[in-house]
Amino acid sequence: MHFVRYMEEEHTYLDHQFFTRHAQQNYPITPMLYHYDYAEFSSSHDMLWAQVQAMYWLIHYLRDVLKTLNPHSEAVYLPQKHHMMLWSGSKTALVELIYALYASQYLNHGLSDLSTIVASFEDFFNVKLDVVYKTYVEIKARKGSRTKFLEKLILKLEYNMRQDET
Repeated sequence: MHFVRYMEEEHTYLDHQFFTRHAQQNYPITPMLYHYDYAEFSSSHDMLWAQVQAMYWLIHYLRDVLKTLNPHSEAVYLPQKHHMMLWSGSKTALVELIYALYASQYLNHGLSDLSTIVASFEDFFNVKLDVVYKTYVEIKARKGSRTKFLEKLILKLEYNMRQDET
């Protein structure tokens, strides 16, 4: 399970152990015997990752088949893709939001690294954030309020709440 989480979060710090073909000693886990049969071609975890991916494809396929068999039933699973969301604010504002969420440690119980959070936001909002750390340094160097966007969010939310009460 740790290996699947490692791969899904797009970590790379153990790739040299999992995906290199040269002989390694003391693998944390060696799940596949194919590695020993075809050591010049396979690594210790490439077949495992292929099987995990195949399982995901099978699950999505079976969900689609079930949906076509009974199209009027309520879906008991989440759809495969989210609806397209476009970030229409500034990239600096998005970086400020990302760093605030990262600092709060409210994402994945505080276990997500910054690059994973950035990649998720880029994917969800269909935006490319270049040199995020440089933007963060510029935010820290602001004169006056360094959290302009977050303060603006607070004001807008409070305004909407007051409007809802009237």
